[in-house]
Amino acid sequence: MTPREGETETTGKMYSILILNPKGGAGKSTLASNLAGFLACWGVRVTMADFDAQATSLDWLAARPASCPAITGVAIQGNVLALRQPTDYLILDVPSGHYGEDLLPWIRQADRILVPVVPSPHDIRAARRFLDWLATEERVEQRYKSIAIVANRVRENSRSFKLLKAFLGSAHLPCIGILRDTQNYVLAAQHGLSIFELPNSRVRRDLQQWQHIVRWLCVDASMYPDVPVKPEQSVYEAIYNITAR
Repeated sequence: MTPREGETETTGKMYSILILNPKGGAGKSTLASNLAGFLACWGVRVTMADFDAQATSLDWLAARPASCPAITGVAIQGNVLALRQPTDYLILDVPSGHYGEDLLPWIRQADRILVPVVPSPHDIRAARRFLDWLATEERVEQRYKSIAIVANRVRENSRSFKLLKAFLGSAHLPCIGILRDTQNYVLAAQHGLSIFELPNSRVRRDLQQWQHIVRWLCVDASMYPDVPVKPEQSVYEAIYNITAR
């Protein structure tokens, strides 16, 4: 794959977020679509780049109601990313199967990288191998502090979550969020929405779980003076009090 960098009219540089895990079933597209939904709710320009031949992210965008905040979709053709219009945030949804040399150009240009991991023995073992590769690959060294884990589809009282917690405790990278296994994500995806666009009474607990993820990704006052979530503000307030700004 060969990335082609893009620029925006206002900042001169887009902020790129890579969603990455070589193993399938970790919830990469769910993470990407909900992050895009959050940013779109805030009125910044968002583009989703979909590498997947199944076009999961683009299918989600196709189902998105016209009344919702706009998100631009880009299908990667010939493994080259070419942006047709300026964007503030670029979210790259990389499918399973990409590994090693194939990923290095994208890792080295990303501002932030999220590695979703689900609590199953097979996924934990695969994630450990991948994170070990990241930790020992010299060409990733400069980007290493920009990588974090998100625990996905978690049931806190399960045996599998105990295994995941042990893995996270031994990982060299921080875990910046634990997202519960809930039908809210399924409901949102069905209608082309993010959980940030469902009724607030239904998703308040979920928004609390996104707090650290959003701050880790988006709060960079030196780069964007108008970042979505201010340090003193919760994700819940940022979304549902937006009209009061």
